[in-house]
Amino acid sequence: MTPAYVTLHAAERWCERVDRNASLADAIEAIQAHTPAIATAVRFGCHCVRLGTGYKLVLREGKVVTVMRRKDMVV
Repeated sequence: MTPAYVTLHAAERWCERVDRNASLADAIEAIQAHTPAIATAVRFGCHCVRLGTGYKLVLREGKVVTVMRRKDMVV
């Protein structure tokens, strides 16, 4: 399976919101660890993947474009 495409913005948000000690490369790798879920979401036309930790990977055109925290989400 081809790894999910992760934008620089998404990697930066991962470092800011999920793991402050992660490098950009670590952030991309951590997000790409969810490639099976991301691919399934894209196939079903979903706009996000909610992680078990409560964070959400936001998708646009099959790419991970940002990472949101639960408190940042508008209901």
